[in-house]
Amino acid sequence: MRLLALDFEIWQQLRPRYGYALCILPIGLMFTAFLPLWSIAMALATRFGIPDGVPVKDQENGWLWLTIVLSIMVVLMITGYLLGFVLNAIILRFAFGWQNDRLRALFLFSAPPNSWLKDANATRASGIASPSAKDSWAVVRSKGMWHFVLRRGVLSWGVPMYLLMACGPALFGIPYRTEPTLFYWIWQAGLWTVASALFALAVWSLSERQHRKQHEKQP
Repeated sequence: MRLLALDFEIWQQLRPRYGYALCILPIGLMFTAFLPLWSIAMALATRFGIPDGVPVKDQENGWLWLTIVLSIMVVLMITGYLLGFVLNAIILRFAFGWQNDRLRALFLFSAPPNSWLKDANATRASGIASPSAKDSWAVVRSKGMWHFVLRRGVLSWGVPMYLLMACGPALFGIPYRTEPTLFYWIWQAGLWTVASALFALAVWSLSERQHRKQHEKQP
């Protein structure tokens, strides 16, 4: 099984219009998760006795509140991301008349229709990656793991999340309920650097495992 949501290789091979269409709902719902997160953060702050306009780290339950909020944020984002693919499957099933076997092949085994791929002669449906698919990951991995972590993780994911989760709350005062300090900016930068690096390492590990499996199948 090669879940489309986690298959880095195949996303590189999709034609842009199909890749963008499949990403709209997962990415949109992932960031929509911040809407309920704000209400949850406010409710938890009230429950833990954290007043407005004071540094959270100086409160008795400040770090506990922050840990719970960040954990809920991760769960909500992952849930929203996966829910987006479920909705994609429902749309393809009822709006475009796709049968269950086509949906299973796309979302569970990363085998889109050949017309969706940049290489129209790809044989993904048979479980064998096309030459261009193998070449794309070969190019990525040739640059090294840390280049991938920096580019795909820290720069492509960590920086946007830092701007959204650090700069956004600092401008609007939510959900951290405090004025930003130097500690706040440094802590947020460290948090999203580590989180994005771990995310990229997980993607690298999955892609490498899939790459090795494909090579084992080939003579």
